[in-house]
Amino acid sequence: MTSPALFPVLLAWLIGSIAAHAATATDDPTHEEIAILALYNAHRRQPGIIDVDILNDVRNKKLSGDVEELSHFLTMIKPLSPVVFNAHLTATARAILKAGVKPEIGKTYEVIPAMSAAGYTPVVNGLALVAQGCTTPAIAYGKAITFKVRYTYVKQLKMDIPIFARADALRLLWREAGVAVATANGTTSLVIVLGTGSAKRYVGGVAYRDNDRDFMCDAGEGVGGIGVRAGTASTTTGPHGAWWLALDTHDAVDITFSLGSDTATRPIAPGKDNELMDWRLPVPGDFKTADRLIAACAVSPNDEGKQRGALAALYFGSRGLCLDDARQNAIAKLVQPVRDHCDSLIADVQTAMASDPKDWKKQRSDLEKPWNGAISAWFKEADATYQQRDKWKTVLAAQEEQQAKLAKPLLQPLRKQIADTSDPIFAANLRDWLKDLERISPAPDQPPRRK
Repeated sequence: MTSPALFPVLLAWLIGSIAAHAATATDDPTHEEIAILALYNAHRRQPGIIDVDILNDVRNKKLSGDVEELSHFLTMIKPLSPVVFNAHLTATARAILKAGVKPEIGKTYEVIPAMSAAGYTPVVNGLALVAQGCTTPAIAYGKAITFKVRYTYVKQLKMDIPIFARADALRLLWREAGVAVATANGTTSLVIVLGTGSAKRYVGGVAYRDNDRDFMCDAGEGVGGIGVRAGTASTTTGPHGAWWLALDTHDAVDITFSLGSDTATRPIAPGKDNELMDWRLPVPGDFKTADRLIAACAVSPNDEGKQRGALAALYFGSRGLCLDDARQNAIAKLVQPVRDHCDSLIADVQTAMASDPKDWKKQRSDLEKPWNGAISAWFKEADATYQQRDKWKTVLAAQEEQQAKLAKPLLQPLRKQIADTSDPIFAANLRDWLKDLERISPAPDQPPRRK
């Protein structure tokens, strides 16, 4: 069969799988290629959200296209399971990229010969997404997905309507992928090749040291040489931290990571869908903080109020730490009596952040009072997060011609706060607001980040 089309795609982050094939070093994806696949997987997982991002890029003239036309044809689909890397498909993508293939509107690209030449089996079907000379990886991905691969005649409308690459790319049958990325003269070119795979399911992910505590694998944070085992299958992470395995069962299986004396085990539930699993490596420097918080929980075991406060301090103080399994398990057991209260508090603070500054100050005070200062550090972070939210709202509420000017000075402080925050919820909020401000500011696009 012919591949449905050749279009552009770039920017994604992770995942790998390969059936009974051990990738060589040259097959291992780079950080940029890992990031590309992550974006594509985010599109599969949250199609509506990524579609909005693409439409905003068109609306802001960063990506060519017609907003009304795209809005009409980017139909809603259900979330899809992720795809994982395959070394043969990576080789296919790199061969297509090296050949300098350029997409042609209304024409498909015959990808199966290239897949066969790279040793990919079985070649039941395939798809190549191609982008050449784009300003950023994100724009390349948007261009690929919105590329018009063919036209179909609609009798009721008495006209031909375009079919975008998205219709072919976001399909359940794709289970494996290869990605190739090249940069030259300030532009990015990329190829994504999708295949159906033959294993019962695939698992993959990335191992990384989260140096900036943003809960994402950024450039330079991936760690190679880590052993990964899933049942009887095993592999090691590539130079940039990516790993992938094919499984011969739909049963539940434990994923075990090992690097020297550090190990971690993560369960995969039974099922047919591919699974992604990352390992955020423990940071020994965080152990001291965790041990101090754990020790504080034993100081006043007979004082219910102090004990409750110490457990809450442990819950909130350890949320952003990179810990080993032993400490994570110990903390999970200790905080069990206050977990529900803490989770409710997080939800209440998130709700309160929608208030105006005066109401926020009152609600925040009311929410903190019952804890008698035990988690004041966390509430201080909540205050700082709220202040960033207030600035973000001010920019969005301004006249369109003023927004870029107002957004520009907020970008760097917001990035710094993302790096400094210890709470994953606050970090997620801040990244969402930064994403909005970067979109409307005149500053150059930031490097691709994991969704």
